[in-house]
Amino acid sequence: MNLIKSLLAVIIGAVVFVLLSGCKISTGRSEHYESYDPSKSYKLTLTPESGSKYYFLINNETRIKTEYEDKKTDNINRTTNGVYYKIDKDSVGDYLFHITYDSVHIYTKNKDNETDLDMSNSSSTMDPVEKMLGILKNANVTATISPKGEIKQIHGYDEMTGKIMESFTNTDRNTKELAMQRWRQLIDKGLIKKNMEQLFSVFPDSSIKIGDQWKLASHSGSDIGMNLKSIYTLKAMNSQFTLIQSEGKMDSDTSTLDVMGFPVLAKLKGSQQSEYQLDTKTGMLISSEVKAHFEGTLEVMGKEIPIDIYSAVTMEGKKMK
Repeated sequence: MNLIKSLLAVIIGAVVFVLLSGCKISTGRSEHYESYDPSKSYKLTLTPESGSKYYFLINNETRIKTEYEDKKTDNINRTTNGVYYKIDKDSVGDYLFHITYDSVHIYTKNKDNETDLDMSNSSSTMDPVEKMLGILKNANVTATISPKGEIKQIHGYDEMTGKIMESFTNTDRNTKELAMQRWRQLIDKGLIKKNMEQLFSVFPDSSIKIGDQWKLASHSGSDIGMNLKSIYTLKAMNSQFTLIQSEGKMDSDTSTLDVMGFPVLAKLKGSQQSEYQLDTKTGMLISSEVKAHFEGTLEVMGKEIPIDIYSAVTMEGKKMK
């Protein structure tokens, strides 16, 4: 059943994209806080200074285990990227985050097959995806973010796609399609959009007190849609830092997805715990530590294949002088 193995490879790629969004886990920092007055209410919003610049280092590791025809397969995916955000403000009060990628490294392992891609090799490599990392380094991408942390729009995708298509002028069709698929999963939707969502997706709609909770729901919007419902808690505050933690449950959509023309049903469930450490004055993320685990089955061509997934993400940010 080589076809089923090929389908599994495509599905695993989609699952990796889902996990690029991450799920934060508690690191036990609350004992370091001398809290603000717990009887007062505080409004948590995004208020960075116009002209300020931040650098984030983001590490993601995903391990996916499957079993088919009595054979177990472990897939490892690691991404490490460094990102600069230069911040301006537009005429309506939203923030413009100008994104520059300083470094990107992508490692994957499936059985004995390994790939190791790095942005610094983009000018000399023969790998089409590694070549595309050079386009990412020189791209002009700008995200519009509201004070509530809502990502209103991201500009620059069309220009990147155009440059990518130009770079494949002398490439065969199959190689071009495979490279574009990997780009969309790992870069276009993953490293850009999902990392932005991690930075700003925690703010409550109204003023809250220390110890108050609020609920947020989200959907991955990927090939394998994952629904996430979380309860957030404002654990502590002082003049420098704000600590937010959450617990949530996630499960996959019940609808089937089309993979290479074949229907596939993913039945996945998991839980998450989370923590954000924010700068109190600006609302900008300082750090997060991420862990997630979920499991279930994939129904492919009448076969039910068990799958177990673990993901760990860390984000560390700092304001540049």
